[in-house]
Amino acid sequence: TLAQPDGKTDEPTDRMKAPEAGGAGGRGEAKAESSTPPPALDESAGMTQEATASIADGAGFWKHGLLAPYVPSGKEDIKEALEWAKTHCKGVNEKTKLFDLGSGDGRVVIEAAQKGFYSVGVELDGKLMDHAKQQAKAKGVADRVTFLQQDFLEVLESQSKEMGIVVVYLLSAALRKIDTKLDVLWKNGQIIISFGWPLAYNYWAERLKFKGKNFFIYAK
Repeated sequence: TLAQPDGKTDEPTDRMKAPEAGGAGGRGEAKAESSTPPPALDESAGMTQEATASIADGAGFWKHGLLAPYVPSGKEDIKEALEWAKTHCKGVNEKTKLFDLGSGDGRVVIEAAQKGFYSVGVELDGKLMDHAKQQAKAKGVADRVTFLQQDFLEVLESQSKEMGIVVVYLLSAALRKIDTKLDVLWKNGQIIISFGWPLAYNYWAERLKFKGKNFFIYAK
């Protein structure tokens, strides 16, 4: 079970539906391949204790065919990552639009809005989205944040040109599912921030601009 914003626990949240077999991000009810085991835990990769505990708990989300369980990023990591991107990445300014793919309780997009970005949170879970909207309003940034209750695979297809910064917090298996799309974004000069795990394939190592304790920033 995973913690919800109100402190209760529930079944893991399906924040990205598994692509259909042979397809690139189908929406259906397709499940992750049952023959594929969950990735081994790698504490050296900088996972938070909360993330490690949730994933180590029998990998329950995997049994349900979920690729993107709800596990929040650490607040200090979010602040550091956004500040570094704002200060060091080319072309980042007040017009840069940040997309958090699987935005959960909204902490990334809210922090980004407080730092001057226009932010878009993409989340399937309605309860998490309602909580995020309440938090954005309470912190006075509702006018700089948009929430989309959609499969973020769809948003990657339809709004990729609007994405100045893309934030993900996914398991390695899920990162591999969207690697081609992330590769196109990077080649177009867009910035990718990955919390928890580095991007899956070796060629990303040459594109890494900054490695924090729990995050990786890829930019030209």
